Amino acid sequence: MNSLIVIIAVFLGHVYGTLRPSVITVDSLNLEKYVGRWYEMYNSPVQRLTFEKGLVCTTADYTMLSNSSLKVFYSGRMHTPTGPNVNITGTATVVNMSIPGALKVTYPDVTNISCSNKTCANYLVVKVGDEKFGDKKLYEYSIITSPHKTLVWILARDPKTFNSDLKTEITEFLKNNGYNHFWNKPKPVYHGEDCVYV
Repeated sequence: MNSLIVIIAVFLGHVYGTLRPSVITVDSLNLEKYVGRWYEMYNSPVQRLTFEKGLVCTTADYTMLSNSSLKVFYSGRMHTPTGPNVNITGTATVVNMSIPGALKVTYPDVTNISCSNKTCANYLVVKVGDEKFGDKKLYEYSIITSPHKTLVWILARDPKTFNSDLKTEITEFLKNNGYNHFWNKPKPVYHGEDCVYV
């Protein structure tokens, strides 16, 4: 049943994508302001039913590799906040410097059937928060999608600040920009006090 839901969601996402304008990414993205730890606060149903199934307390750590690429370390716990750690390391690369918010994320030994050529962007940054976080004034949050808005992630620097200060702003943006369908409406990821982060 879950497989059927995923197939329908991906199909509808592609149909929806062909009937609507392309995803518009941020006009500028300073990768130096993107580095550091992010907490995955929300994700959409396709991830929950497939490659992120059962994960809680998920984080992504980004470090600079060059002026156009980042190392990505993605980590989470299976089923419970103290469950087995699951992680993977990959790269995120800007595919065209004139479109800085369009990146391609790749992981070793993982085939991306929807984005197999070198110039295909599969990680589209559609909104970032103010440059206010920490001493280095990093972006406060990031909203990422895929080419047909099938996948959505909301990343934040601090779960507590996200819930108290940013959640309303972000959910309003999602609602007004087509991230409210059954296949792409994001749901919260668990980040309780009992999460054990790597």
